[in-house]
Amino acid sequence: MRGERLPDGGCACQPYFFGSICQYTSRCDQGHIRHGRCICQKDWGGDYCHLIVCHYGYPDVMNRSRSCICPPKYKGAHCDQCAQVGPKIGVYPKCAVSLIPRHAMARKKTKSQIRSHLVIILGACGFLAVVALAMAYVHYRRKKAKNPEIELARQQELNERAAMLTEQAMRSALPGPQRKRSLLGTFQLRRDFPSERRSSGERRRSLPYPFATRPRRATADD
Repeated sequence: MRGERLPDGGCACQPYFFGSICQYTSRCDQGHIRHGRCICQKDWGGDYCHLIVCHYGYPDVMNRSRSCICPPKYKGAHCDQCAQVGPKIGVYPKCAVSLIPRHAMARKKTKSQIRSHLVIILGACGFLAVVALAMAYVHYRRKKAKNPEIELARQQELNERAAMLTEQAMRSALPGPQRKRSLLGTFQLRRDFPSERRSSGERRRSLPYPFATRPRRATADD
């Protein structure tokens, strides 16, 4: 209520107010009147919107509180701006100078470089490991593909050598005339042996022999 109650039931309103209970105003400094009331602009207040709102500092009474007296870090009519602007000045409302010592900046830069180098080294090691595994796998597959043929040829060679050694041992145990007849029979069998065996022998000669053939020593019976 902006007034005093009179004995006759009326109201004695303060300046710029009127109405049955002094609820309306005719003054509005920093705003506009709507339905008899003063609607203030931003950062203004009071019955007539005549009081400034200071974010930092306090109103300047010398100019009827139309501006604010701000601290050193702030400026503006409402102390809502930073007094200094620059890359090292924090944004409003901090408005503080952000100073980082040189050694701290150098340490931060060194840590960043170390991290980047570690990432590069780990990436290179991973790539080399993948390449090595791929090469080992290819070598294993090639070796596995060749081994069956080599092992089969070597096994055939061992079987044939065992048969030859057995035959020679049996001939050595026979008397002289019988051993000669056995040699003639063996020679005839070898002449009549199929071409498949000769081709197998040719294939064996192209492969590395696991054993070296030693010449048989002459005996007294020979």
